[in-house]
Amino acid sequence: MKSFLLRFSALTTLISIAAISSAQTSGTTPKLDDIFGDHMVLQQGIPPVLRGTADPGQQLEIEINNQTKTVETDEQGRWKASFRPIVSNNPLEIKIDGTVAARDVLIGDVFLCTGQSNMEFPVRRALNPDREISGYHSSKIRLITIPKATSPSPEINFDSPEPWQMASADSVPEFSAVCYFTAQNLLQSIDSPIGLIDSTWGGTRIESWMSANSLRAIGERLEDLDLLDVYARNPKDGLQKFGSIWGNWWQSEHTSQPDIWAHPDAYSWDKLPGFTNWKTWGVPKLAEYDGQVWYRTSVALRDDQLQANKIELGTIDELDLVWINGQFIGSQFNWGGLRTYDIPEDVLRAGQNEIVVNVLSSWDKGGMFGPADALQLVGPDGLKVELNYWRYRKAATPGMNSPKAPWESVTGISGIGNAMIAPLSNIGLKGVLWYQGESNADGNAPYEKLLKGLIQDWQTIVSPDVKALIFQLPEFGQPADKPGESGWAVIREAQRQVTEAAPAAGLVVTLGAGDRYDIHPSNKQEVARRAADVANSLFYDLDIPDTNRRPVTAVTSGQTVTISLSDSGRGLKTWASNSVIGMELCDAANCSFVDARTEGANVILNIPKGLIVERARYNWADTPWGNLADESGRPVGPFEVQVGTNNK
Repeated sequence: MKSFLLRFSALTTLISIAAISSAQTSGTTPKLDDIFGDHMVLQQGIPPVLRGTADPGQQLEIEINNQTKTVETDEQGRWKASFRPIVSNNPLEIKIDGTVAARDVLIGDVFLCTGQSNMEFPVRRALNPDREISGYHSSKIRLITIPKATSPSPEINFDSPEPWQMASADSVPEFSAVCYFTAQNLLQSIDSPIGLIDSTWGGTRIESWMSANSLRAIGERLEDLDLLDVYARNPKDGLQKFGSIWGNWWQSEHTSQPDIWAHPDAYSWDKLPGFTNWKTWGVPKLAEYDGQVWYRTSVALRDDQLQANKIELGTIDELDLVWINGQFIGSQFNWGGLRTYDIPEDVLRAGQNEIVVNVLSSWDKGGMFGPADALQLVGPDGLKVELNYWRYRKAATPGMNSPKAPWESVTGISGIGNAMIAPLSNIGLKGVLWYQGESNADGNAPYEKLLKGLIQDWQTIVSPDVKALIFQLPEFGQPADKPGESGWAVIREAQRQVTEAAPAAGLVVTLGAGDRYDIHPSNKQEVARRAADVANSLFYDLDIPDTNRRPVTAVTSGQTVTISLSDSGRGLKTWASNSVIGMELCDAANCSFVDARTEGANVILNIPKGLIVERARYNWADTPWGNLADESGRPVGPFEVQVGTNNK
């Protein structure tokens, strides 16, 4: 009996030990957040903050460069450790409880490169891509690309970004050209590793990158912010509310027509020619049409098919709204992206089900692009129901002013910033490179206020001392043959005003490096050279002459206006003419091109007879033809200035 008890006691001890061991190994493996990893760069000169996850209440030892900090995770299993500033020329390791979590970590300067398509524009599409890709790449430059994502509220971590990589012929082709070329130029004047974070999304408006707090502080998009709050708390409630808002808009625009999504049979429909660009269907009324087109189909469901919980609609360009049996299901913006929406319970019914899709395209191609076999209802256990026999109808009006869901990606608010910037909280940056504005050139938002708010976001969320490099829009579009208004010029002026008022910001003039036929000019090398000059002055206090000549005063004297430009120690010159081309003088209502010449650091404008001058403008057009430059050859940026007032 005693022998049995001893064997039983030993057995229970082994079982207990095994249970404890199993409990320990079945927990969450401690790890760093996704922004940290092999080959990364940590910002020098500041206390680095590392963070990550483990089991709630777990105690960990975090080590870097012979500094060790003991931390305990919170209720969500998150931990954070702050260290003294690190000075090291050698690659470092980050360890968690003695286990290496990141290798080859360098201490240097980290830059966030963000904005829309001209910042996203990759090296492989820049001038001479083969030479750029096959050329020398310094191992001091490290790269990470943040995946495109949105969220109605700020995220803590990214959605599985690519790992950090050393610059190489394999890693640079898809990376931001402006970002990478700027870093290459900086390495010619600084001796420090450079980490580059590519967080970009083509077509985005500035509001989609801004925090909700920042938008509220400047009083912009308040109703959309309230709706976004509803959606963040309960997506179903948000969808229903937006569906009502869109429906009310439609009814106000089409007062004599029934709701097309609830009563599709009240309208005539044509057989769909195919899942292709509607401009190629051979239908005259759609050949050059930008606006809304309706699509519909009907599908009969059996009881066992009512378990379908998603609808897949293939690819669509560019904005779609979807209803099933008159109930709004969802909306998304993307140039050809796949569309999949959850189907709420009790929407589908036995028998016939009506599916209606509104597609809005504002330029170029438009429509549902399939392929046909990708359109289906899907559900558990492999359930699939094909959606066939589609018909279409052109909307009565283009509907360009239709409401947009605030949680939508590129035209929404805060969502992209919540998912692609917020996880950089307290990461530590040397600077931000911001190249955006094309999508805001419609004049529907006060860009100067928004840009100030975005810079404040970077300083509040990411790094309090961060400085910003703002890339001014280049030329694009049809040149103007007479003075007039220009959305692109308004954005350029807002960018200039913000950077002149903010000591922590610098302006990169890109005119002359653009292409009026291509919104995505390929000469990113020249843009990066100019950016590096401004960056060397802004970030590193190097004594580089300021080639961004800005207006300081504009004063009337007799029949001339003298505009004094900031003094770089260099004079001014003109290209292809002894006169300055592109100068305008304006009264309260109209502007006129005027004769002008340079005189030292000044520009002298002749006042036309009878003109009561209020303002002066230079290069005020989407594609201006101005020929004024600094003696260094860099173009003088566009500007607008009140005459008779000091513009310091």
